[in-house]
Amino acid sequence: MWRGHFLAVVAVLVGLSWGSRGVAQDRVEILGGREYWLGFPRSWIYPGETARGISALQLWVASREATRVQVYLNGGQMLHQEFTTKPKETFVVAIPMDHMNIDPGVVMDKGIRVVANKPIVVTGYVSFTISGEAFMCIPIEALGKRYYTLNMYQDCVGNDYRPAQILIVATRDNTVVRYYPTTETSDGVRPGQFKEIRLGKGQTYLITAKIEARYNQDWRTDLTGTYIEATEPIAVVSGHTKGSYPRYSCTMLGTPAHFMRNSLMDMMWPVELWGTMYISAPIMYKNRPRNGVDIDDVGDLIRFIASEDGTIIEQLRQDGSQEWQQISPSLRRGQWFNISAQEHAAAYRSNKPVLVGQYGKAWRLTAVNPIIGKDEEEPQNPPRNGEGMLMCLTPRERWATYTTFYSPTGMDNFFMITFETARMDDIYFDGVRLRNKFSGGIKPVRGTPYSYVVAIVTPGDHTVEGRNGAQFAVYAYGNLDLSKTGFAYGYPTGINYAVRCDDTVLVVDQEECGNITGRVEVRPLTAETECARLFSVALDSAVNYELVLPETFRPSYDRQTTFEIRVVDPKQDAYALLEVIARSGKRVVREYRYIAEAVGASPSCGLWRTSFWPPRGAHRCAAQPEAATGHGEAVIPESALGRV
Repeated sequence: MWRGHFLAVVAVLVGLSWGSRGVAQDRVEILGGREYWLGFPRSWIYPGETARGISALQLWVASREATRVQVYLNGGQMLHQEFTTKPKETFVVAIPMDHMNIDPGVVMDKGIRVVANKPIVVTGYVSFTISGEAFMCIPIEALGKRYYTLNMYQDCVGNDYRPAQILIVATRDNTVVRYYPTTETSDGVRPGQFKEIRLGKGQTYLITAKIEARYNQDWRTDLTGTYIEATEPIAVVSGHTKGSYPRYSCTMLGTPAHFMRNSLMDMMWPVELWGTMYISAPIMYKNRPRNGVDIDDVGDLIRFIASEDGTIIEQLRQDGSQEWQQISPSLRRGQWFNISAQEHAAAYRSNKPVLVGQYGKAWRLTAVNPIIGKDEEEPQNPPRNGEGMLMCLTPRERWATYTTFYSPTGMDNFFMITFETARMDDIYFDGVRLRNKFSGGIKPVRGTPYSYVVAIVTPGDHTVEGRNGAQFAVYAYGNLDLSKTGFAYGYPTGINYAVRCDDTVLVVDQEECGNITGRVEVRPLTAETECARLFSVALDSAVNYELVLPETFRPSYDRQTTFEIRVVDPKQDAYALLEVIARSGKRVVREYRYIAEAVGASPSCGLWRTSFWPPRGAHRCAAQPEAATGHGEAVIPESALGRV
């Protein structure tokens, strides 16, 4: 018996009813992506430092459902083998040490690519004995072309100096990058100048500040506010090679004071994802007094970066008056403003989008006194000390309803959550209502409708869920305050990458011999057109079908693209769900079924068509008759919008 084929094309909406003309679009949160590009900047270790855990360089990969993941190094070589994540469990991937970017001013093939068949979240983690950090990774679909950076001034370890740094990772070939530094860099670029670099896909470029011994621990050596622009989307990881805030002496009791300093880093938000509203809460420590013995070691450093001239920062008064108080002067693009010792939770807003970083501070238990009898005053070692870290704050516009985060073993781990007080009972931590889990730890952000929790958590995986649309911002961090062997890390988690846009999604397809060719497009419904872009076009599930997209397709930048869905083996049945998501979170899912029947027939297109239509068990598109032949448009009216 020859085998024939049958194809049914059905427009599907998960969780909503059918529309009368096609299918309504739902609006979803975009909580991750299917592809990531990242790199590890330098963590300037002290001789003798070893790795904490399975490797000094790690990736933490998590997903909401079981997902197949591949990690590629060295321009395309797969690391080990494909692995499958388990729902709400983090898979830890060891990355070879030679993938740390050490040499500034040199193009390297040290980009790391992570690919998955379903959305995942990825975190980078550096874990040496007393040096390291963690950084949230942004999926390629949400990366941008314009960035400003968070950094710190030049610092010292013994007689050596440690500079601020910026790592750039290209996601496409022929990417031209320009950077405009705020202080002179090691490759000779001064403020007011720029340098242009050409990168291939997966290549990296490390920028460090020029060492200036006479300006050590001076703000003029700070790369903060450096502007980076590129012709294609890039990833930017920024911070410091080994520094601290506040300032501490370079040596203590003749020992280089490396134990007071840490590698500060986070992945920078592209300008398109910045916001105008932020909430901060005080970083928690297990055994550290909030008021130490040094000037400026109280509270946290909160830093704001402006992307436009005339940016003004305001803070909501905490006296219950509901009044906003201007706290910054008018900032120019690239300028930054510091709150050097923020001890309380607070709400901030700006008249134009800003980037906000929260820095945990270095700390020591006792004052350092000179050694008696020494000709020179040389500080002594503290009996206990701690290091700082950096994490970008999540703008209110990017708050989400779900996240899974990971806390490593061997240190004190914490989490921080900020949320609307009225939605408290709709938020769950590890399946337990937040109010019940942390009843005594829920505190108001005074003068605002927001609350927060900072609490100790156990090592391992934790999940935070908001029901009925309750949103929040979550940060995972940890530290180890010891004598000369401390550690600290911190990163934001649970990000909604969807942007507001009045748009609609169009899907046009055509079938021939079981294969689908089509076009997808996002169209604006108003005069505003810049926000109408495709976020992703992917197979949400597939059996014996493969999706082919043009090499030139650029997620989050292209408004339209073509696609092919090919039957892998024409002798076998095939099934696929095509998921199209716009940057706004608008989503259309279309279902395709190919049924190979063992019946007598005459050949057509290299296949054997069935002698009956439709075959038993198949339906000729119950929801959209015009799509039964594989032709037609699914244009979804705005009035049919739903929310998942």
